[in-house]
Amino acid sequence: MAEGNNFNRPFSFDYEDVWNFNVYIIFYYCDIDYCLEIPRSYKKRKRELKNKFMAYKNIPFGKIDAFNVLIEIPQGGQNKYEYDEESDEIKLDFVFWGKCKFPHNYGLIPQTKAGDGDHLDAIVLNPIPLEVGAIVTCRAVGILKTIDRGEIDDKLVVVPVACKEYEKIQSAKDLPNNFEKAYRDFYKLVGIQKNKTIEVKGLASKEEAIEELNKSRL
Repeated sequence: MAEGNNFNRPFSFDYEDVWNFNVYIIFYYCDIDYCLEIPRSYKKRKRELKNKFMAYKNIPFGKIDAFNVLIEIPQGGQNKYEYDEESDEIKLDFVFWGKCKFPHNYGLIPQTKAGDGDHLDAIVLNPIPLEVGAIVTCRAVGILKTIDRGEIDDKLVVVPVACKEYEKIQSAKDLPNNFEKAYRDFYKLVGIQKNKTIEVKGLASKEEAIEELNKSRL
């Protein structure tokens, strides 16, 4: 075989080449102009790719009757994950123990700002747990009024639009009779384990929930 060909060279591959190939394919179909900017460091390209396609901070609000919720904690979970806006990551904040488990899925509503300066919180009713990081289109049915260490920390009660099993839940009046008690018991345990006081003041209407959405939307 002629000298100078590559057929007899031992096979090897470079992870950088594999990354380059995958990124070129992605941008060929998604944004061909961006291919011109590919020759950069691996970490910088990875960060840019995340910001362009997968950044939590870029999740849109949606519509008042069909808004997005970013799931932070699944139903039954004891790991309290929390979205960190600075790093744009979901991080583990606290680990509960014993009987202290989240009664329902829990998350935040992107592109909102509540009275405490954070995103609006959402309790997401669903027959089964939802994955951390999932984006779920929801509709509001009410508000769970709570006070956390003396400050208002209300949580919207919402239902996924895609959940046909819970179509009958249209307002706070349709919630299970033990809904409010479940959260009184839950936040009592949270208060003990985190050494703070959380008061559940009751449930407010769907109309108040929609008003809160309109007020908090950025």
